[in-house]
Parts: sequence; structure tokens; C-alpha cells
Amino acid sequence: MKVLFDTNVWLDIVLGREGFYLDSFMALVDCLDESDEICMAATSLKDVFFIVERMESAEVAYEAVGKMLELARALTVDDWVCRKAVKLERPDYEDGIVAAAALSDEVDCIVTRDAAAFQNLNIRRYTPTEFIKERGVEVIDLP
Repeated sequence: MKVLFDTNVWLDIVLGREGFYLDSFMALVDCLDESDEICMAATSLKDVFFIVERMESAEVAYEAVGKMLELARALTVDDWVCRKAVKLERPDYEDGIVAAAALSDEVDCIVTRDAAAFQNLNIRRYTPTEFIKERGVEVIDLP
């Protein structure tokens, strides 16, 4: 299965966001365990870098981007994707780019915490919690 992780899910994992980290991380681990093709829009890399650099440091941001590139394939953001994005996910052009990249690369599903995003695509979308529940992942939160 080809699974696109949205920027907000990567940020949950990288920043260890309380209340979101565990399910987001478990969704990623399950994809790795199942040998799914994990992907992201190429623009997610620059967004994660920008936010993590501001919140942590450039060193931490580079480590995050490096790890993302180890785990996932960056989907091309080309002329077609940029033009298609204008018509998708208004008023959020960034979500439009993710949506257009997902369409262009024919992903099977999108994992996102953005409840309003990607609802008009013919691509399944899940929150991390929904995704792991759908896949039968048992979450054990250790102290």
C-alpha cells in the first residue's frame, strides 16, 4: 500500500507533540512493519525544516529531514502539481499541493490530523488514530 503522511503527522513525530505523538508514531511503525510505501509531498520537508528550526534548532531540523528521507519517498512537486493545487483544498494551497501530489502519484491513502483536508479526493484519508485502528494496531503507552 502507498501511504502519504501529511506534514502535521511528521511534525507530531519529530516534535513529540503531546496527545498526538503516539498514534502518529505507531501509524508510521505499522507502515514500516507491513512494508508499505511511505511517502510525503516534497514540500513537507521544507515545512518541517522551517518549523523545527524555529522551535528547536537547525541541527535538529536537519536530523528530522534526514530521517524523513530515510523512511519515506518525497513525491514530486512539479508544474502539474502546482497548477492542480490551485483548484484543490481552498483556501489552503499547501494542502492543495499535498492533494495534487497524492493524485499525481496515485497514493492509496493519506494519514493526516487535518479534519477538513482531503475530503473531496477519491483517496481514503485517516487520522493516525483511525489508521492504526483500521489496521488492528494495539497501542501500548509505556510510562
